[in-house]
Amino acid sequence: MLLQFVYSTLTAGLSFLLIPVFLLKERGRVRLWERFGLWGSIAPEVVWFHGASVGEVQALLPLIRKWKEQFPEHKVLLTSTSATGLNCAKEDVHYRRLLPFDSYPWLWLALRGVTVHRLIFGETEVWPALLSLLANRGVPLHLVNGVMTEKTYKTYSKVRFFLSSLFSSFSSLSASDEQSLSRFRKLGVSRERSFYAGNIKYDRPRGIASKEDGEKKAKSFFHEHREVVVLGSVHPEEFELLLSGLKEYLDRLSFIVAPRHSEKFDHFASRLQEEGVSFTRRSEGISSPHSVVLLDTLGELESVYSFSSLAFVGGTLVPLGGHNPLEPASYGVPIIVGPHQHKIIHLIEGLKEERALCEIQTTADFKHVLQKYLESPDEFAEFGKKAHKVWKDNQGACERVVHTILEAPKTSHIHPPSFGLFLLSKLYGVATSFRNKAFDYGLLKQTKSALPVICIGNLTAGGNGKTPLCEYIVTQLQSLDKKPAILSRGYGGSTPGPYIVKETDSATLVGDEPLMLHRKCKTPVVVSRSRVAGARLIEQQELGDVVVLDDGYQHRYLRRDLNIITVDISSEGAAESFLKGELIPLGRFRESKEEGLNRADIVVLAYRGVRTEDGQVRASRIRESLPEHLPVFESYLSLQGIVSLSGNETLSPQKVVAVCGIANPEGFFSLLSQSGYDCVATKVLGDHQRISQSDLEQLSQYNLPIVCTEKDAVKLPGGSQVYVTRVGGEIDDSEEFLELLKVI
Repeated sequence: MLLQFVYSTLTAGLSFLLIPVFLLKERGRVRLWERFGLWGSIAPEVVWFHGASVGEVQALLPLIRKWKEQFPEHKVLLTSTSATGLNCAKEDVHYRRLLPFDSYPWLWLALRGVTVHRLIFGETEVWPALLSLLANRGVPLHLVNGVMTEKTYKTYSKVRFFLSSLFSSFSSLSASDEQSLSRFRKLGVSRERSFYAGNIKYDRPRGIASKEDGEKKAKSFFHEHREVVVLGSVHPEEFELLLSGLKEYLDRLSFIVAPRHSEKFDHFASRLQEEGVSFTRRSEGISSPHSVVLLDTLGELESVYSFSSLAFVGGTLVPLGGHNPLEPASYGVPIIVGPHQHKIIHLIEGLKEERALCEIQTTADFKHVLQKYLESPDEFAEFGKKAHKVWKDNQGACERVVHTILEAPKTSHIHPPSFGLFLLSKLYGVATSFRNKAFDYGLLKQTKSALPVICIGNLTAGGNGKTPLCEYIVTQLQSLDKKPAILSRGYGGSTPGPYIVKETDSATLVGDEPLMLHRKCKTPVVVSRSRVAGARLIEQQELGDVVVLDDGYQHRYLRRDLNIITVDISSEGAAESFLKGELIPLGRFRESKEEGLNRADIVVLAYRGVRTEDGQVRASRIRESLPEHLPVFESYLSLQGIVSLSGNETLSPQKVVAVCGIANPEGFFSLLSQSGYDCVATKVLGDHQRISQSDLEQLSQYNLPIVCTEKDAVKLPGGSQVYVTRVGGEIDDSEEFLELLKVI
């Protein structure tokens, strides 16, 4: 649709305008690059969960845990629009990233080389560009815990013509209440794919399991045992309304003040000081002699409700719509809310029906509730029991939601590609085809090197196993008494070149892959952003008699004598992407599949890890799609050993912790596992990202050997207590492959 193209263009422009706004805020600066799709490496295949912020992510946690129980082999990606939201799930998912701005360029950048098996997203998280992009790729879309308030419905109804195709593409929708289900259906969600399942927020397990544990927790907060009032997820404006009541009842009640946002901790501390209120900051780690504790730590609020007597739920005295009231309800705590409840109305209604909460609007109302609680604690205890009953009676939604997802059609209702993606892809295809024709007909000049040039490259974006193949080819050429010299762009290095890599160079200067290839292959390596200039340097300095051009297939200014392309078959998604042949940004192809294959002399199907039966099935399908005249080989990796960084010590199979910053981390971990090493913990960094000292310190807590890749090792300082994998590439029908190299 033209509207989707316009929408994506506008959001892309707006994202640039928002940069100063994000930079001015501490929260905004955190992981800002991820909002532009710079995600670094994640697994090639993931199940994706998305929740807008803290509350939505916490609501998804029961579902994520249930999913991992049933499908432990799945790699789970969690995204949020809030960095704080991501922190809620540190131990529950494999990858955590901020959701990019909702525009095709940033989304494509984040998802290049990644196959999404399903997107499971919560409540009313409707991002048109994201959902359109995934639907066009055939990714099943599952909206869970669906909430559609009357206010949101009226807003969405005004742009129904724009959103209807997105809603119709959902594989399943599980609504949290009957009213929301009806509104979603009016907006275009099919009846066959939409269901009432209840609210999964009720299924979140309590962090404090017993009364005794709650009492122990309470002692870590206060010296003196008194009734505790929690002001939970409070915003500065509503704290001003509550502060007077807090001061008035300090002699009879204890208070825990929990700001909603971490960057406001100091503001709350300043206000308490200005009002002359003695308090202790929770981050000081001591039990407080005062009546007030400022909860300036993350992740503790839920457990605090376990020993509280009364709980105010923030975001309800200001027009924000309210935060989660179920956490205090799960512990049987009487609840206080303000008048602004539109975001939690589906949760509040059940509590209202059971008369399980108190509503306030002013400071005087808050003081009145505190006074009434002191006079009639038994009446409030009854409120708490009713709140707990509402929480208990509504559990079980998580099981129903998982069943709904699994029973839904395996593919989305796919509509034709949006006009925006289709147009961009076609324009890109015309541009690359014109460029190729210009080279074919001599309109753009190619330079012929005096030395034979072997090019190793690929047709698609993302890792394709080129580096191991480059090592293998260099080794084979050396066995033929050739003197190969490697020519690389030097990705990640600062020098534009042409520059001859030295043993003592840093990866910061020349790039990690060129430095690794030089040290491992014991052959000259030249880095140069101009491949022609790099080839000339190899000629002039007589560095070798064959140029091996690493990753330069689309760089046609340097003529080559043998073109070898790699095709990633390490995942089903990568194979499907190759078979579809769709151009950027609709797919992953850098140029027309047909034009790219026409220039190829050899195709290598790369596992980027050990060989698997599934991989052989994928290889067979891809072989059938290739021109019959092209020789096709399969490459895979083998672990030749693990040695210390100094090379003086070997590591036999045992328990290890593994860290890597490569394009295919799962292949690395799988290789370790299949070679007998038990990866107790893993850490994934972005491709080409350096392992920091803090990363090593974090992994050292396991008191196990730390293992990394050869590519990562060249960026580590000498003396690091790290072991390095020695990996070798292998090719089926190696003798036939060698015969083809002999032609050079």
